[in-house]
Amino acid sequence: MSIFRRKTIKDVLDCSSKGPGLKKTLNSFDLFMLGLGAILGTGIFVITGEAASSLSGPAVTISYAIAGITTIFIALTYTEIATMIPSAGGAYSYTFVAFGEIFAWMVSWMVILYFLLSVSTIAAGWSGYLVAMLKSGGINLPMELTTIPSEGGIVNILPMFIIAAIALMLMRGTKESSKLNIILVSVKIISISLFIYTAAPHFDAMNYFKHNCLFNTDLFMSSPYMPFGLHGVISGATLVFFAYNGFDSIASAAEECKKPKRDLIIAILGSLTFCMILYIIASGILVGVMPFNLIDKKSSLPSALMYTDHNITASIISAGVVFGMASVILVQTFALSRVILTVARDKLLPSYLTKIHAKYNTPYRIIIILGGLISLIAGFVPLSFISTLSSVGALSSFMVVCLALIALRKRYPDINRPFTCPLAHIVATLSIILCLILLTSVMEQVGIYTLIWVILGLVIYFISYKYRKNT
Repeated sequence: MSIFRRKTIKDVLDCSSKGPGLKKTLNSFDLFMLGLGAILGTGIFVITGEAASSLSGPAVTISYAIAGITTIFIALTYTEIATMIPSAGGAYSYTFVAFGEIFAWMVSWMVILYFLLSVSTIAAGWSGYLVAMLKSGGINLPMELTTIPSEGGIVNILPMFIIAAIALMLMRGTKESSKLNIILVSVKIISISLFIYTAAPHFDAMNYFKHNCLFNTDLFMSSPYMPFGLHGVISGATLVFFAYNGFDSIASAAEECKKPKRDLIIAILGSLTFCMILYIIASGILVGVMPFNLIDKKSSLPSALMYTDHNITASIISAGVVFGMASVILVQTFALSRVILTVARDKLLPSYLTKIHAKYNTPYRIIIILGGLISLIAGFVPLSFISTLSSVGALSSFMVVCLALIALRKRYPDINRPFTCPLAHIVATLSIILCLILLTSVMEQVGIYTLIWVILGLVIYFISYKYRKNT
C-alpha cells in the first residue's frame, strides 16, 4: 500500500455503493437552492462591513469583483470534474484520482479547515444580527454571554443554540433539510432585495470619496476611493472571497442527486453567478449610502438603513437575516459531513464515522461531532481571524482542484465530459495565480496557523497510515 496510490473514477463511484448509502432525493432546483443557501450569508451581511471598514474602503465592490472572477474561474474547472466524478467527497475524491492518497488527504484536511471555520464564522455573524435585532426591540442580552473572551465576554452562547438546531435537522434527512433550506433562502433573497429597494434612493457616489477617514499617501494607489491602497483591496478580496465560499457544497451533494451530470452544471454556475451580481450591487449601494468608516461591522446592511432613518426596515431585514443565515450553516455543515463520510469510507478517518442512521439515512455521528466543534469555535474565537483562515483552506483546496483538471485531461483524454471547461489550461492556470495572490496577501496574518494545521494533518495521516499498514 503506497501513500501515492491513486483511484480510478470507477473506484470512486463504486465506493459509495458499498454498504449503507445515501438516498438520491435532490433535483436541479434543490441543488440550485443549496448553492444559494451555502453562498448567500455572512459574506454580504457581515464580511462586507469588515472588508470595507478596515481593508478595501469604498473599493469593496472591486474586492468583490476580484474575488468573484476568481471564483467563477475555479467554478468552471470544478464543474467539469464534478460532472465527470459525481462523488460526495468533492475535491478530496478528485485529488485521489488525479494525484494519489496523501494529496487527497491533505486536500480533505484543508476542506475540513475551510468548512469548519466557515460555519463557525457564519454562526458568530448570525449571533451578532440576533443581538442587534433584540436590542432594537428593547431586549438587552448579557454582554458576558454574547461576547467572546478576547472582546471582554465569557462566551458567545447564541451560536451554540442555532448549531444544535441545525444539527438536529440535518440528522432528520437530506430532503427535509432541503425543504427548510428553500424557505430560508427565500427569506434571504427578500431581505437583500428589500435593502436594495430601500437604500438605493439614498445612494450618493460622493460617499466613495468624501469621508472622515485619512488615507496614507505612501501606500500604492492610495486615494479616497482606496484609502488602504491596492494591497488593501487585494486583502479585502481575500476576506470577501469568504462570501463566495460554499458553491462547492453542491458537488458534495452529488451522491444524493437524481441527475448529477446535468443538475450540477445548472446549480454550480447558476448559483455562483446569481450571488456575484447580487453582492456587487448590494456592496456598491452600501458604501454609497454612508461613509465606509461608519458601517457597523456586525450588522452592515441594517446600519446603512438606520443611517438613513429607515429603522423599521432595518429591523425587518435583521429579522430576515437571522432566519436566512441559518441556511448557510445548514448547507455547509451538510457538505462537510459528506466529505468526512467519504474520507472515513476510505479508512483515512475512523470507520466509526461511516455509520448511517437506520431510519433517516444520514451520517449522524459525524453531524453530532461537527456540531460540538463548531459550537466551541463560534463561542470563543474572533470572527475576522476564523473567516480569513477559512478562506486559506478554501483557496488551497481550490488550487489543487485546478491542478487536478489539468492532470485528468491527460489521464482521461477520451472520457465523456458532460461539461467541458472552455480554455481549460488557461482558466486553470489563471485560477491558480489568482488564488496565490489572494493567499499571499494574508499569509503574514495567518501563515503560522496554516502551517500548524498542515503539520497536524500530516501527523494524523502517517499515524493512520501506519495503523492501516499493520492491520
